[in-house]
Amino acid sequence: MTQLYYEPLGRLTRQWNGGGTLDWVGDELVAELTGGAITRRYVHGDGADDPMIWYEGTSKRYLHADERGSIIAVSDSAGAPLAINRYDEYGRSQTSVTGSGLLTGRFGYTGQAWLPEIGVYYYKARMYDPAKARFLQSDRLGYVDGLNMFAYVHADPIGWRDPEGASASNNIDDRDNVLPNDPATDGPDIVVTGQRSVLSAIDSASRAITGSINYVGDILGYSRELVEYSAKSLVSAATGVQPPKKPQAPKPVFNRAQRAKAWTLGDHKSAAKWANRVSKGGWTRQGIINTILKGKVYSAVNLVRPDSSATRFVNPSNGLSLVVDDETHQIIQLGRPGHAY
Repeated sequence: MTQLYYEPLGRLTRQWNGGGTLDWVGDELVAELTGGAITRRYVHGDGADDPMIWYEGTSKRYLHADERGSIIAVSDSAGAPLAINRYDEYGRSQTSVTGSGLLTGRFGYTGQAWLPEIGVYYYKARMYDPAKARFLQSDRLGYVDGLNMFAYVHADPIGWRDPEGASASNNIDDRDNVLPNDPATDGPDIVVTGQRSVLSAIDSASRAITGSINYVGDILGYSRELVEYSAKSLVSAATGVQPPKKPQAPKPVFNRAQRAKAWTLGDHKSAAKWANRVSKGGWTRQGIINTILKGKVYSAVNLVRPDSSATRFVNPSNGLSLVVDDETHQIIQLGRPGHAY
């Protein structure tokens, strides 16, 4: 029997299987224990889902990833290959080259932790079943990522990724800025055909419609204001009254989902200062994303670039707020408890 234990923030902290446990630090699996003794340890890189070294007892092994972060090979401390893992586009494990099974090691598809006891990958916010090519839990953020709340990366695993199981990104690897394949040097692109490509088209259309609704409303309002302006301008020309101010055309909406993917910490503060602010405010990457996606929205003063606009997002659950530059999408301020800006 497999039992999963979660901490108050919703992160998986332990898995128990008849005496064995998995221990996590934040979102990273760092050790496996049996009977209280450490049997496996893992070392991660500075990126997300970036396991690099696996210690089996005292034996050191290296993990090798492809451009999507999937662990495709395991080698010993001398670099000799121990196993080569294979997957289809949705992460179903194929027979390894070494014949040692379907998947060698704890980490596999897109660098996520594989839980073989229940046959799923742990994607932080929820579990992903590669056999079904879908998440097993609905999206906690609702319809932000499309109408299908169980869909995995908009049914396009080649062009999109979802490292936290919360919001898909169209960057295969945003750490290395991977470029599209060049057929002359990299060979042909991988093409996914069939029913899932249709689902991808439907999902993309639904997201486009959702992102356009507010903008259409703004355009209609602007049209009404423009008619009023024209009428008042005629009156002004005839009577000499000061002419009215011409309304500004609305800018296309940069919706919450897009902004939640594009934000970065502002370069007006050093990394040390941002680390201090993050620590004092108890912020996490997912906390920032949730605040942008679900928080109350207010206009804010841009203290870094006074000539540009900014938006304040207030988290409804804890009252913490952050301010984002509307043009650069950099975070200007991160609030902390008991401090008002």
